Amino acid sequence: MAQIKRGQTKKQTCLAVFHPEEEGGYFVNFPDIAGCFTEGDDREKALFMATDVLALRLAHWEGKSPRPTKHKKVGPWGELVPVPLDQKLFFKCQPRTTINATLPTDLTPPLDSYRAKTGEDGSPPLPEGARLILE
Repeated sequence: MAQIKRGQTKKQTCLAVFHPEEEGGYFVNFPDIAGCFTEGDDREKALFMATDVLALRLAHWEGKSPRPTKHKKVGPWGELVPVPLDQKLFFKCQPRTTINATLPTDLTPPLDSYRAKTGEDGSPPLPEGARLILE
């Protein structure tokens, strides 16, 4: 799985090539991420679908995170577009195992407050806490 930390303030993007299709719409591929491609009926839909497939592909990425290359030109057949990584969707798509956990009562209000502020469902801070302890 790609190493992306929840709550990063810097917006992460990956470069995608938007190829106009003869029959209309766009084919989109990410040159730095093998197997990451999609399409859309128009530019707006293609960007929406690209954001979705990027989060899904990176959530299931094995090994080190893909390193972006410095693409300068893509030729006359496409346009290079930075696609934002939707962090909420990325974390939602990650493979999970459900466990039951008992928490001290003093942790419940701060977790509820965090979920109310971020709109998160469930308890996403718990895996982050476990990772910090195990590092």
